[in-house]
Amino acid sequence: MSVSDLESLAVKVAIKTDEILKSYKINEADALSRRAKELPSLIQQAGLFQSIAFYLSKIENENLYKKIYGLLSSQQQSLQQTVDENEKKLLEEEVSGEGRGYTFLLAVLTYAIYEYSKRIPGLKDCHDMGGISNVARCMLELREKGLLLMVERALIPYLITVKRLFEALY
Repeated sequence: MSVSDLESLAVKVAIKTDEILKSYKINEADALSRRAKELPSLIQQAGLFQSIAFYLSKIENENLYKKIYGLLSSQQQSLQQTVDENEKKLLEEEVSGEGRGYTFLLAVLTYAIYEYSKRIPGLKDCHDMGGISNVARCMLELREKGLLLMVERALIPYLITVKRLFEALY
Protein backbone atom coordinates (compact mmCIF):
# COMPACT_ATOMS: atom_id res chain seq x y z
CA MET A 1 0.00 0.00 0.00
CA SER A 2 1.59 3.24 -1.14
CA VAL A 3 1.59 6.58 0.66
CA SER A 4 -1.02 7.89 -1.77
CA ASP A 5 -3.20 4.83 -1.07
CA LEU A 6 -2.98 5.54 2.67
CA GLU A 7 -3.74 9.22 2.11
CA SER A 8 -6.79 8.21 0.07
CA LEU A 9 -7.80 5.91 2.89
CA ALA A 10 -7.49 8.88 5.29
CA VAL A 11 -9.92 10.87 3.15
CA LYS A 12 -12.34 7.93 3.10
CA VAL A 13 -12.06 7.57 6.90
CA ALA A 14 -12.72 11.29 7.40
CA ILE A 15 -15.78 11.11 5.15
CA LYS A 16 -17.00 7.97 6.92
CA THR A 17 -16.45 9.62 10.32
CA ASP A 18 -18.50 12.61 9.22
CA GLU A 19 -21.27 10.29 7.98
CA ILE A 20 -21.25 8.39 11.28
CA LEU A 21 -21.53 11.55 13.35
CA LYS A 22 -24.27 12.95 11.11
CA SER A 23 -26.23 9.69 11.29
CA TYR A 24 -26.16 10.03 15.09
CA LYS A 25 -26.98 13.75 14.79
CA ILE A 26 -23.76 14.73 16.56
CA ASN A 27 -22.60 18.22 15.65
CA GLU A 28 -19.66 18.80 17.97
CA ALA A 29 -16.53 16.62 17.78
CA ASP A 30 -13.69 18.76 19.08
CA ALA A 31 -12.08 15.81 20.88
CA LEU A 32 -11.43 14.17 17.51
CA SER A 33 -9.42 17.07 16.18
CA ARG A 34 -7.46 17.29 19.48
CA ARG A 35 -6.51 13.60 19.40
CA ALA A 36 -5.84 13.65 15.65
CA LYS A 37 -3.47 16.58 16.20
CA GLU A 38 -1.56 14.75 18.97
CA LEU A 39 -1.31 11.25 17.52
CA PRO A 40 1.31 11.69 14.75
CA SER A 41 3.69 13.46 17.16
CA LEU A 42 3.10 10.87 19.87
CA ILE A 43 3.94 8.06 17.45
CA GLN A 44 7.06 9.85 16.22
CA GLN A 45 8.24 10.41 19.81
CA ALA A 46 7.19 7.20 21.58
CA GLY A 47 6.76 4.78 18.70
CA LEU A 48 3.70 2.95 17.42
CA PHE A 49 3.80 0.19 20.03
CA GLN A 50 3.85 2.55 23.04
CA SER A 51 1.35 4.94 21.46
CA ILE A 52 -1.17 2.18 20.89
CA ALA A 53 -0.58 0.86 24.40
CA PHE A 54 -1.32 4.36 25.72
CA TYR A 55 -4.50 4.68 23.66
CA LEU A 56 -5.61 1.19 24.73
CA SER A 57 -5.18 2.25 28.36
CA LYS A 58 -7.57 5.16 27.76
CA ILE A 59 -10.43 2.99 26.51
CA GLU A 60 -13.27 2.99 29.00
CA ASN A 61 -15.72 0.96 26.95
CA GLU A 62 -14.47 -1.80 24.67
CA ASN A 63 -17.93 -2.18 23.13
CA LEU A 64 -17.77 1.44 22.00
CA TYR A 65 -14.39 0.74 20.35
CA LYS A 66 -15.88 -2.32 18.63
CA LYS A 67 -18.86 -0.28 17.42
CA ILE A 68 -16.71 2.57 16.05
CA TYR A 69 -14.26 0.15 14.40
CA GLY A 70 -17.16 -1.77 12.88
CA LEU A 71 -18.72 1.41 11.49
CA LEU A 72 -15.42 2.63 10.05
CA SER A 73 -14.58 -0.70 8.45
CA SER A 74 -18.10 -1.30 7.15
CA GLN A 75 -18.51 -1.19 3.39
CA GLN A 76 -22.11 -0.02 3.75
CA GLN A 77 -22.80 3.15 1.81
CA SER A 78 -25.52 4.30 4.20
CA LEU A 79 -25.69 3.90 7.93
CA GLN A 80 -28.67 2.71 9.90
CA GLN A 81 -31.70 4.97 9.86
CA THR A 82 -32.69 4.30 13.47
CA VAL A 83 -30.30 5.48 16.13
CA ASP A 84 -29.90 3.77 19.48
CA GLU A 85 -30.06 6.61 22.02
CA ASN A 86 -27.61 4.92 24.41
CA GLU A 87 -25.09 4.49 21.58
CA LYS A 88 -25.63 8.12 20.59
CA LYS A 89 -24.93 9.30 24.15
CA LEU A 90 -21.75 7.22 24.41
CA LEU A 91 -20.51 8.36 21.00
CA GLU A 92 -21.35 11.99 21.72
CA GLU A 93 -19.39 11.87 24.99
CA GLU A 94 -16.47 10.19 23.18
CA VAL A 95 -16.10 12.79 20.44
CA SER A 96 -16.85 16.00 22.29
CA GLY A 97 -15.63 15.75 25.86
CA GLU A 98 -12.41 17.06 27.38
CA GLY A 99 -9.97 14.17 27.74
CA ARG A 100 -11.94 12.15 25.18
CA GLY A 101 -11.46 10.97 21.62
CA TYR A 102 -8.94 8.22 22.34
CA THR A 103 -11.32 5.37 21.52
CA PHE A 104 -12.37 6.87 18.19
CA LEU A 105 -8.82 7.72 17.12
CA LEU A 106 -7.62 4.26 18.11
CA ALA A 107 -10.26 2.82 15.78
CA VAL A 108 -9.12 5.19 13.01
CA LEU A 109 -5.52 4.05 13.53
CA THR A 110 -6.21 0.32 13.83
CA TYR A 111 -8.37 0.39 10.72
CA ALA A 112 -5.40 1.77 8.78
CA ILE A 113 -3.12 -0.87 10.29
CA TYR A 114 -5.59 -3.54 9.23
CA GLU A 115 -5.76 -2.19 5.66
CA TYR A 116 -1.97 -1.86 5.45
CA SER A 117 -1.32 -5.31 6.95
CA LYS A 118 -3.47 -7.03 4.31
CA ARG A 119 -0.62 -6.40 1.88
CA ILE A 120 2.07 -7.94 4.11
CA PRO A 121 2.43 -11.68 3.46
CA GLY A 122 2.42 -13.95 6.48
CA LEU A 123 0.66 -11.65 8.94
CA LYS A 124 -2.30 -13.31 10.60
CA ASP A 125 -2.98 -11.40 13.82
CA CYS A 126 -3.65 -8.03 12.20
CA HIS A 127 -6.60 -9.21 10.13
CA ASP A 128 -9.07 -8.73 12.98
CA MET A 129 -8.66 -5.47 14.88
CA GLY A 130 -12.18 -5.46 16.31
CA GLY A 131 -11.21 -5.85 19.98
CA ILE A 132 -8.57 -4.75 22.46
CA SER A 133 -6.87 -8.14 22.70
CA ASN A 134 -6.86 -8.37 18.89
CA VAL A 135 -5.03 -5.04 18.67
CA ALA A 136 -2.49 -6.20 21.26
CA ARG A 137 -1.88 -9.46 19.34
CA CYS A 138 -1.34 -7.52 16.13
CA MET A 139 1.18 -5.19 17.78
CA LEU A 140 3.03 -8.17 19.21
CA GLU A 141 3.12 -9.90 15.82
CA LEU A 142 4.41 -6.74 14.11
CA ARG A 143 7.13 -6.38 16.75
CA GLU A 144 8.15 -10.06 16.64
CA LYS A 145 8.40 -10.00 12.84
CA GLY A 146 10.39 -6.76 12.84
CA LEU A 147 7.68 -4.87 10.94
CA LEU A 148 6.65 -2.31 13.53
CA LEU A 149 8.91 0.49 12.31
CA MET A 150 7.93 -0.07 8.68
CA VAL A 151 4.22 0.14 9.56
CA GLU A 152 4.82 3.16 11.78
CA ARG A 153 6.61 5.05 9.00
CA ALA A 154 3.92 4.17 6.48
CA LEU A 155 1.13 5.43 8.77
CA ILE A 156 2.51 8.90 9.51
CA PRO A 157 1.29 10.47 6.20
CA TYR A 158 -2.11 8.82 6.78
CA LEU A 159 -2.33 10.28 10.28
CA ILE A 160 -1.25 13.74 9.13
CA THR A 161 -3.97 13.68 6.48
CA VAL A 162 -6.55 12.56 9.07
CA LYS A 163 -5.35 15.36 11.37
CA ARG A 164 -5.79 18.02 8.69
CA LEU A 165 -9.22 16.77 7.66
CA PHE A 166 -10.46 16.46 11.25
CA GLU A 167 -9.22 19.99 11.97
CA ALA A 168 -11.19 21.21 8.96
CA LEU A 169 -14.32 19.24 9.86
CA TYR A 170 -14.36 19.68 13.64
